[in-house]
Amino acid sequence: MSHRERLRRRSKEGRENSARSSRAPFLESRPSIEIRIEELALNGFQPADRYRIGAALENELTRMLTEQGMPQAIADSIELTRLDAGEFLTTPGEPPSMVGNQVARAVYRGLEQIDASRRFPGAKGDQS
Repeated sequence: MSHRERLRRRSKEGRENSARSSRAPFLESRPSIEIRIEELALNGFQPADRYRIGAALENELTRMLTEQGMPQAIADSIELTRLDAGEFLTTPGEPPSMVGNQVARAVYRGLEQIDASRRFPGAKGDQS
């Protein structure tokens, strides 16, 4: 093996090790969460839109949890049988993706309210 080939190999190994070490702390510190929505009651929408609304809900909620973090209430291991995410306004003909995004924001707000009610019993949104 020539000197040039050894330098290339060392350089490549160094980049791989550097990439692994820079990713590892992020992956180890990233919390795990599973949210299962068994039933989502949305009145006034076309049945054909349900999958697009659901996909948008999943994408937006994932984005919010990734960027804004988990409310403390769900950072602890909990199981909810029901979450009242409140209401939201929509305009006629709004695309299902926009509806799904609004539902995700309402769900996230509902999770934040659980957090507030645990810290301040009797607060608005107390789900107990």
